[in-house]
Amino acid sequence: MQSIFGVFIVSSKTRTPVGGRGVGLALCKKVIELHAGKIWAENDKQGKTTFIFTMPL
Repeated sequence: MQSIFGVFIVSSKTRTPVGGRGVGLALCKKVIELHAGKIWAENDKQGKTTFIFTMPL
């Protein structure tokens, strides 16, 4: 699942007709890591994904 945080990674399972450019999650990851944080994704039993991040205060 970590590959979703790469630059220009676009899912074929997008729910919108427009889709994306594949930079959103990569940008989030970079900004969070620059603040000494971490970001990850977890899937639930229904197939929904939750994105979680932590950053020190």
